[in-house]
Amino acid sequence: MEPPHRPAAGRGRVRGGAVLVAAIVTALGLLAGACSTGGTAADATVAAGVVSDTFRVPDESRACLQERFQADPTGTHVVVSTGEPNDAARAALADDVEACVSHDQFAAAVAARISANLPPPDSAQLTAQVDCLTTNLLALSDDQRRSLVVGLVALGTPPTGALAQDRATVVNAVYGACGVAAVR
Repeated sequence: MEPPHRPAAGRGRVRGGAVLVAAIVTALGLLAGACSTGGTAADATVAAGVVSDTFRVPDESRACLQERFQADPTGTHVVVSTGEPNDAARAALADDVEACVSHDQFAAAVAARISANLPPPDSAQLTAQVDCLTTNLLALSDDQRRSLVVGLVALGTPPTGALAQDRATVVNAVYGACGVAAVR
C-alpha cells in the first residue's frame, strides 16, 4: 500500500474537497450503474475487476474482459446485479470469461482458492490436493466449467437459485474426486 499523498501547502482543502466530490460521484455512478439495465464503463470496470480477482489473471486478461464487457454488457449484469441471472446473461458471462481466461488459468486459480480455504488435514498433502483439483477442474465438461465460472463470479446469487445449485453440483463433484471435506 502506498503512503498517503500530502498535498502542497495551501491546496489541501480544495484538492481534498475535489477528491471527496469525485469519490461521491463515482460511488453514485456505480450504484446507479448497478441498478440500471444498460451497461456503463463503471460496470465494465467493476465486472472485469471481480472476474480478474476471482481467477487471479494477468493484466492483459483484465483488459480483454473490460473491453468485452464494455462492448456487450449482457455478461456484466451477472456480476453487478443481485438477482438470479437469466440464461442469456449466464451464457454471455461464460463466453466473456472463456475468451479472456485460459482453462489452465481458471483451473489453477480455483484449485489454489479451494486449497487455501480448505487445506488438507496433513499439510504434506497440499501439493497433491492442488494437483488433484487442477486435474479434475481441467477435466470438467464445457457445461460444468461454464456453470462453475459463472457461479464463482456472480456476487449476489440467491443461495437456493439455479446458479447456486449448478455451482454446488460441480464443486461437490470436484471435492468428492479429491477427498476435500467441505467442513473441517
